[in-house]
Amino acid sequence: MFAKHPRTRVAIGAACTTLLLLPALAGCSIFPVTAVYPDETPTAPEETQADIADITVGDCLNETSDSVVFDVPVVPCSEVHDEEVFGEFELAGTGFPEAEVIEQESDERCTALFADFVGIDYYDSELDFYTLTPTETGWNDFGDHTVNCVLIDPAGPVTGSLRGAAR
Repeated sequence: MFAKHPRTRVAIGAACTTLLLLPALAGCSIFPVTAVYPDETPTAPEETQADIADITVGDCLNETSDSVVFDVPVVPCSEVHDEEVFGEFELAGTGFPEAEVIEQESDERCTALFADFVGIDYYDSELDFYTLTPTETGWNDFGDHTVNCVLIDPAGPVTGSLRGAAR
């Protein structure tokens, strides 16, 4: 036996009401209808998925809600975007580091790279960053030791690069 869904009943009731009222409303318009077509159809940003290993400093990204990413949505910086890669470096060592070590080194090194890219010290800036760090599987199976420093504007999406923004 199937459970009845109230939304289905509401949708059927609304459809029946619309069909009953349609003939009554058909003759109500006294103004001619003129279709207006825009000159251009707006286009969405040219978002492409890029392998995490292929992104580099200066790439602009759209936010992803995944905590572990293999590919990221890359867009031209001239389009509205959420994030921008401002630095990258390799973690040293042969064994996968402890999470605290990765976090501390990532924070220190990205903070140091921040001023070179943005043009102002991180602690004086209204901008923020987060890091994309390797996973243990990526480290052991693919030799991924790269940390990406990713710039964000807490005020929301931006258009254009934040390189040299000094804010």
